[in-house]
Amino acid sequence: MAKDDDEKQFNERMKRAQEALDRSREVRSSRKPSETRVSEDSLSVALEDLRRQNAERFALDQKIRADVHEVFMSTVGRPLQNRSHSGVSASIDVPPAGGGVAGKRGKLAHPISRFPTRASWLRVRMLERGWGNADASKFGGPDRKTIEKILRGESVRNDVLEKLADALAKRHAKVSVVDVPQD
Repeated sequence: MAKDDDEKQFNERMKRAQEALDRSREVRSSRKPSETRVSEDSLSVALEDLRRQNAERFALDQKIRADVHEVFMSTVGRPLQNRSHSGVSASIDVPPAGGGVAGKRGKLAHPISRFPTRASWLRVRMLERGWGNADASKFGGPDRKTIEKILRGESVRNDVLEKLADALAKRHAKVSVVDVPQD
């Protein structure tokens, strides 16, 4: 927020300096050669003011970087790595909590398969029938996204497993919900 305010102030000062420069050029063109020296002095003063402002902005940027670094160090406890020429960037290897990477709404982006046996069992049953992920729903089973969830080894409700068993039984050998692995 402070950086945006400083940027606005800098842009306003640049605009005023440009206006002063334009005014001095108008004055210079209307004056005699002996009077030109005064406007050049005012230009050098404006230029010196701009240099000072740039130095202040640079110092402010350095302070902001130092503050960011301090906050980073207090939270992570390690020095920043991978400094780039355009600013500070960091590479952090933090072990995922709960075996996955946190995603939207607290869900895991890459959860650990809690039901790997069920997933491989379903994969074999679908291959026996020549089914894709969307085919179970054609036989009254769960929809494609739920099938994909089961194939990833994620948990599903028991009524979903019942629908899955009914759909599998319609196409090939008899399958009951008891046949579906629980791990």
